[in-house]
Amino acid sequence: MTAPFGKASGGGRRGNVRQATSLLASLSTLSSFYQASLVDLSSTGARLKGIRLPEPGEEGSLQIGRLKLFGEVRWSGGYDCGFAFSEPLTPYQMAALVRAFRLQKEDADLHEARQKWSTERLR
Repeated sequence: MTAPFGKASGGGRRGNVRQATSLLASLSTLSSFYQASLVDLSSTGARLKGIRLPEPGEEGSLQIGRLKLFGEVRWSGGYDCGFAFSEPLTPYQMAALVRAFRLQKEDADLHEARQKWSTERLR
């Protein structure tokens, strides 16, 4: 049996494959609104990084682009927190988020290449 978010019981290994990302996200609870970066993602939860994040046990919604996911903060420490989804992501939702991350990374790589080309051309 695996934990719904975090480590699987007994072996210290996660029950779900995680995908590294760097997408922007917003987290809303009943009391506050938080801006964060989505560090990694699985079908059952996400790790967020931000300056100020909610405490464990707070329920809310996580907005990533057009996708809105409901769940609960399971752990929080330093500048990170773990958010467990109320319902696992569908394969379509997971693929859409991974695709959004890859497109964002390709845009950043293209921008960096253009800057490098421009700088070298001016020399």
